[in-house]
Amino acid sequence: MKKLLLLIAVLFVALESVAVDPQIQRDLNAARNLARSGKESEALALYEKAFYEHPEYQAVFPYLRNAYMKARMYDKLIEACTIVLKIRPKDVSVRLALGQAWASKGDKARAKEIWENVIHTHPSNRSYYSLVAYELTRNHMDEDAIDLYLRGEKTLGQPHTFARELSRTYERIGDYKKATEELLNVLLIKPKDAFRVERELKRLMSRSNRSTVLDIVKSRAEKKSKWPVIHRILGDLYLLEGEYDQALKEYGMTGAEEPLWELAERAEREGLYDTALHSYESLAEGKSKYSTMASFRIGTVLEASKKYEEAINAYKRFIHDFPRDPRVSQTKYRIGLVRVNGLSDPQGALPYFQSLADSRAREGVGLDSKFMIADCNLRLGNLRAAATELESVMEVAPSSRVFFLLGEITYFQGDFDSALAIYDKVANRFPESDYVNDALWRHVFISDNSDNRKHLHRIAGAQRLLYSRDYDSAIKDLKALLRDAPGSSLADDCILLVGEALEGKESYNEAIAAYKDLLNLCPESRLRPEAKTRIAELFAERLNNKKAAIEELEEVLLKFPDYVLASTVRNRIEELKAEDHP
Repeated sequence: MKKLLLLIAVLFVALESVAVDPQIQRDLNAARNLARSGKESEALALYEKAFYEHPEYQAVFPYLRNAYMKARMYDKLIEACTIVLKIRPKDVSVRLALGQAWASKGDKARAKEIWENVIHTHPSNRSYYSLVAYELTRNHMDEDAIDLYLRGEKTLGQPHTFARELSRTYERIGDYKKATEELLNVLLIKPKDAFRVERELKRLMSRSNRSTVLDIVKSRAEKKSKWPVIHRILGDLYLLEGEYDQALKEYGMTGAEEPLWELAERAEREGLYDTALHSYESLAEGKSKYSTMASFRIGTVLEASKKYEEAINAYKRFIHDFPRDPRVSQTKYRIGLVRVNGLSDPQGALPYFQSLADSRAREGVGLDSKFMIADCNLRLGNLRAAATELESVMEVAPSSRVFFLLGEITYFQGDFDSALAIYDKVANRFPESDYVNDALWRHVFISDNSDNRKHLHRIAGAQRLLYSRDYDSAIKDLKALLRDAPGSSLADDCILLVGEALEGKESYNEAIAAYKDLLNLCPESRLRPEAKTRIAELFAERLNNKKAAIEELEEVLLKFPDYVLASTVRNRIEELKAEDHP
């Protein structure tokens, strides 16, 4: 999916360039190449040339803006903004940039005046309140942002519409009491966000005085004694604190066992595995209509929380306790999946799938098991056996999944022409399937490198090793290819795959180093934005360094202004800032 988005990005850039004068496009391309080579001043000169010759072209200004900001040439940016606003006086993005220039100069009062004018011009547009507040918080003007959000709610006549944003901003300035109150206000307008609110409350408890947050939620629950959602949240918070009697009391306020079952299901979906596990265990101990299914779901929760051995034991207990239950076949299938996907043990998974493959197992696991037998054989390197199994499935139930995996096997074997034909079948016969994007990407990848079959054969072999989770062998082969053909068009793909393999090994610092190699060694690569976003996610999710993650993502916006995922990157920055203590 990520690779498809990269293709969309390329198309987006191509479409954008069509609307620009060819000479200007050549200047922009040349400037970008200079910037990537570290020749920032020469790049800036070309951006200025393109802008001042044709300030009416909207595609030019974002590059010039970023270049001026990077060079800290705020007066020049103010001048450029002024020129554009004479042409497009209602251009909000330029007015925001003008305010940022003044703020960067240190004149935050002037910046605020410019941004407030955006609100004055569009007093009924909720989005502009969010945009301006983002600029204010980005420049450490949190009190002004809070004031704007509150005025916005009043002007729009929409109480609590900015409750989540207010909560984050209060948290940034250390006012956890108001942050908690605003977070609870989210429930008044979006009650379906209850589990997201609960996660945020738990995070606030970890950062502030835990009793402060708990007392505020308790007070709100007492005021709204007939509001089940607040009692469920309070029950979960008590559970987190180990106050089980209080938790059960609050759960009791929600009604009978149905809310507890709903709580367990929703908690599992939302990743609140401890809550889900406790709820399922409580239901499994009883004699209600939920007890059997709850026993099965104990295994799914343990599996989702990556406690794989415990999950297998829970599934085995279910099979022992309920041997005639129709879910027994599904349970055996899940044991196989846990072994192959969780424990990387395809050999240990095969007996479970084989026991189901030739049976008339209920719940449709028979054909799925045959597919997984093929998958296990592929992971074990038995490509011929995997293909034979898939061909037998295809005779009974041809599907995009079967065709795609058969294409992958053919690709891994180095039979690229046959693989292309199979990927074509996926796209033509199953245009709406989940596998069509991957098939199209693989088709493009093979076609683009068709004149380099020798290196393509080697990288396909390395990708097979990655599929098998033989990360060390994959890294060895990829590095050998890089040594043998350092100038290959596949060099950037090789380096990215090395990083992916290192992530699989949980060698996160080494993975970051690999992605940085891609940035340094392949200055023209289309994969550079993806490499930087992967670095950011490793910092955020694996190394617990939110500051470094934010810096990486901000560089993505600065260095790749035409990146199609820019808005996603911007949202991710906001999320990380909300999580990171100011």
